[in-house]
Order: sequence, then C-alpha cells, then structure tokens
Amino acid sequence: MSKEKDKGLAIFDLNKPVNLKETVALIKQNIIDGDIDECKAGIILKKMAKISEEVLKDSEVKEAIREDTLRNLENGKPTRIFGATVSHAPTYTFFKFDDCNDIYWDELDSIERSVKALKKERETFLKTLIPTKSNLVPMGILKTGKTEIIEQLPKLIWEECGEIVELVPPIKGQKMGIKYSGL
Repeated sequence: MSKEKDKGLAIFDLNKPVNLKETVALIKQNIIDGDIDECKAGIILKKMAKISEEVLKDSEVKEAIREDTLRNLENGKPTRIFGATVSHAPTYTFFKFDDCNDIYWDELDSIERSVKALKKERETFLKTLIPTKSNLVPMGILKTGKTEIIEQLPKLIWEECGEIVELVPPIKGQKMGIKYSGL
C-alpha cells in the first residue's frame, strides 16, 4: 500500500448538493484507477451503507428529518431541495383482504399457508442430505446417498361450489412519509 492510496477521497461538501451519478462515477473511477486503496474503499462503502441504514431507522432521527422536511416543503407540494425532489406522500400501501367475505380468497390463503408449511418441512428434510464429516470418505466424496419413494405429489384440486357471496372491498391503507426522487 503506497502513501498515495492512503490520501482518501473527499466526496461530500454539506453546503452543496451531491450529484449522485457524478459521485458514483468518481468513486468507481478512483477504485478502478487504483487512486485509493481498493480493499479499504470496499469496507468504507459497506460501512457507509450500514451507517445510513442504522441512522435512518432511528425513530428520533426519522421524526427530526420528517419535521424539518415538512417545514421546507412549499405549501406541502413536491419541492426541489439540495438537488433532490422531496415530497410528503404515500411511501407504503397495503391491503387487508381477510375481511372481504370472499371464500375464494380465504381458501387460497389457507392453501398458501399450508403449502408454505409443507415446503418448509421438505426443505428441512432436504438439508439433512448435505454431507457431513461422518458420511464422507477420504477425498471428500459422499459415502452414502438417500433413496426415497415418493408416494404422493401435491396437486391443487378445484371443487365445485356455486355459493353466492356478498363481497366487501379490501381495506386499503397507506403510510405517509418523506419521498425522495431525482437523487
């Protein structure tokens, strides 16, 4: 490692908007050209991602960012701030289907849960087939295999129904938050 590579890479000036594409290109080029220590750059990039994740999931930080951003929005409309378009908008939409009085959906949901449990059980069994030190012979070759007779395969079968039901629309929920675009 030369002293030149230890000089680092200054990429942020908190008084100027950060151009995402230019910043990415600058970092990539410095790594490719060997201007910075590649191993350390990889570690720093992973740490930056983790730092961002940890800071942004803190409820006090989220609330402080939300409050200040809402103060900076022009009449609640999307606003260009620090090189990004920022808005207060739905960031997560969800639907609640289990109160729709839909026996078709209820049956599909039941099947899905059953299939997930059966699949998990089968995966647990299949993992037991991974060689261990006790069933290896010299040179790491598997000594024994496993033979199994599959008596039944799962199939989805449709039953006639003909029942008339009064369907209720699903409940739609949205979580509002700060939305960033044009980064």
